[in-house]
Amino acid sequence: MPTYKIAHIIGKGVDVVVFPVAGSFGLRSHEEQIALIKVFQAKSKAAGFNGNVVVVWDGEGGKVNFRAPPNQHEYFQNVTSAFIDAHLNKTISW
Repeated sequence: MPTYKIAHIIGKGVDVVVFPVAGSFGLRSHEEQIALIKVFQAKSKAAGFNGNVVVVWDGEGGKVNFRAPPNQHEYFQNVTSAFIDAHLNKTISW
């Protein structure tokens, strides 16, 4: 049964469910990434969370790599791993 610590962030009219994942996520094909994001979206909705799923993994210089809706790219370009870690506030299991 997978368990994920997530950051459920609500602010400025945006509701986001952030799933930190292993760095190997970035090595997966585009199709595999999209399929996993769809699973995360379905599981987060089933757990009662609203909002878009954003997947993040460690990047260079403390920044994160991410897969997010285009309208959230500007925000996540400035997000650090420390910020995500500080906002992990929920758990999802299935």
